[in-house]
Amino acid sequence: MDPNMIFLQIAFVVILVMIGFKIRNNIYIDSFCREIFTLKDRTLFYPEDELRGYPVEIIRYLEYTQSLHQKAQKRLKVYYRGMMKFGPQKEWRRFRLKNGINYETQSYYLLGCISYFPGFHIRFFEGFKNHKARFEVFLGSMFRYLEGEGHELDHTGAMNYFLMALLSPAYLTREYFSFRSAGEGEVESELALGDQKLTASMVFDDLGRLRLVRSRRFYYSKGTFTELPWEVKVEKYDEFLGHRIPSVLDFYYGREENQILYSRLEVQKMYPD
Repeated sequence: MDPNMIFLQIAFVVILVMIGFKIRNNIYIDSFCREIFTLKDRTLFYPEDELRGYPVEIIRYLEYTQSLHQKAQKRLKVYYRGMMKFGPQKEWRRFRLKNGINYETQSYYLLGCISYFPGFHIRFFEGFKNHKARFEVFLGSMFRYLEGEGHELDHTGAMNYFLMALLSPAYLTREYFSFRSAGEGEVESELALGDQKLTASMVFDDLGRLRLVRSRRFYYSKGTFTELPWEVKVEKYDEFLGHRIPSVLDFYYGREENQILYSRLEVQKMYPD
């Protein structure tokens, strides 16, 4: 048989396989995104008389973010850009994220793209549904080369949902959040989602703005998870959909004397979904 014909046949099979992977992955992700966004129409807002017993810092934060007496967004679609590095000595990589959030079902998905060099990128998908998380990474936006689920990822998903609640602050008053004062300008918070119970310290400034979140989070490296101190610093607020929300966030791992800035995230656009 003509060698050129053999080459063409092999190339044709490879292309078919690649198309199959692409279709299968997109069908999975699209069906997941549609599935978590089914809910009954319901409006949520909180007047002051329903906030008795909440720490004054939480009430002031709802006031600052203009979340009192306003309709809360039940579902959001958010677009971010940012930078990330995967270790202290690693280079910074630019990324973009598309985030769909359903506050009624405490679910979300993240679709991201990390650039490595022109013409090549890694795409990832993270989903959190029924209090369980799933994470997948696609090489060159085509072949899946890493996937995972389990306790550490469920914990990470719940912590991500905690941060996403800041984008529609009225949801901080739902039954799965609880708060207690921990001194002037500081609140200890707990988030209970299924078997995940997270605690975090929230620090507010004199204007009522949340400036710092402290907790613990799993760091993944070389196939293993390590639980480390974790901080998120709010660098900026902007107005989206009639609310003031954190729009620039810096993420840190480690203790103060050995703290590593590993990501910066910036909200670009936000839409009701």
